[in-house]
Amino acid sequence: MNLQAHDACRVSATADNTAVDDCPVDVSVVTATRNRADAAQNALRSIAAQRLHTFESLLVDDGSEAEQAGMYREVVGSLDPRFRLLQPLQPGEIGSGPALARNRGIHAARGRYIAFLDDDDVWISAEHLSSAVSALDGFKADIYCADMQGFRGDRLVYASWFTAPDRLRACPRVQEQPALHQLTRRVFVESILTRVIHPNMLVIRRSLIERAGAFLPSLRFAEDTEFVLRLADHTDRIIFNPLPAARYRLPEGNAHSLSMDATQQDLQTLAAAESLIMRAATAEVRRAAAVLESWTLRRLSIALIESGNRVAAIRTGLQGVIARPSLGAIRDLVHVLVGAHGSNAGA
Repeated sequence: MNLQAHDACRVSATADNTAVDDCPVDVSVVTATRNRADAAQNALRSIAAQRLHTFESLLVDDGSEAEQAGMYREVVGSLDPRFRLLQPLQPGEIGSGPALARNRGIHAARGRYIAFLDDDDVWISAEHLSSAVSALDGFKADIYCADMQGFRGDRLVYASWFTAPDRLRACPRVQEQPALHQLTRRVFVESILTRVIHPNMLVIRRSLIERAGAFLPSLRFAEDTEFVLRLADHTDRIIFNPLPAARYRLPEGNAHSLSMDATQQDLQTLAAAESLIMRAATAEVRRAAAVLESWTLRRLSIALIESGNRVAAIRTGLQGVIARPSLGAIRDLVHVLVGAHGSNAGA
C-alpha cells in the first residue's frame, strides 16, 4: 500500500490517545520513553522515513514530567496519524521501567508484527521494516534480526553489533538481495550471550510474543536478554540480515541502564537467568541460561571478595562453578579463595 492510499483511510482519535484505522497494520513499532522528548523526536523521524507505509508507531510515555509530556504531544501531533502517543493518567508518575512500558505498547499494538526502537536510537536503514515483512512473510519466520552499529556520541565504536558476525553469515543463505540467512537456534542464542541482541534489531511475529510472553515485568535490567532468549525458546524460524538497521547510543548520561550500580545490574541479570532456567524447554536456551547464571555469580563473587565479604564470596563462587562448570568458573573461584586467604593472613 502506498502512502496516498494510507492517507485516504479513515483515521479518528479517541479520548484515551488510541486510534481507529481502517488500514491494515503490518508492523507496530513500540518506543518506550521518559523525559527525553528531543531524543524521541529523532527516533520517530527515522520511523517515519521507512519505505514500508503500513506501520503504526506507538510512543509510550513512562511518566514524564508535565513539560516533557506536552512536548511529546507536540512531536506526535506534528506527524501523520500512524503515530500514536500513550501517556499515563497523571504526568510525572513514577516510571515503571522499560519492560512494563514496552508491554503497554505491545498490548495496544494492532500489527501482525512487533518492532522496537529505543527513544535515543534511530533506524539508519529505510528498508528495515519492508525487508523484515518480506522475509517474515516469505520464509514463514517468526523472528527477523538485522545488525546494528554502536556509537558513543558521534564516534563509531561497533561497526557490527555482533562479536562474530562471520559466524552468522556462514549460516545458509536463503536470499541474495538483500542477503538473508537462516539462523539455527544455537547460533542465535550463542550470539545473545556474547553481546545481547537488542530489541532495536528485531521484528517479531506477534503470535510468537503471544506464545512466549512479553517482557518480564519484574526486571528493570536485562529484560531484553531474558525476552529474546525466551522468544528463541519458542521458535527456531529466525532470519538474519547482515546489514545494520539501527544506530544504537551506548549507555551514557541519563541512560536507564546507568541508573543502577553494577551489583544491582548483576542481581537483575541473575533473576533473568533463573527465570529462564525454570521455564526453558529447549537445550540451547537452558544451556544459555546456565552460562548466564554462572557468569553473573562469578562477577558477584569477585565483587564480594573485593568488598571484604569473604564467606559470601566463596559461597557465591562455588554456586557459579556448580551452575556451569568451566575453566573460567574454576579460575575465578581460585581467585576468590586466594583473595579470601590473603585477607585472612593479613587479619
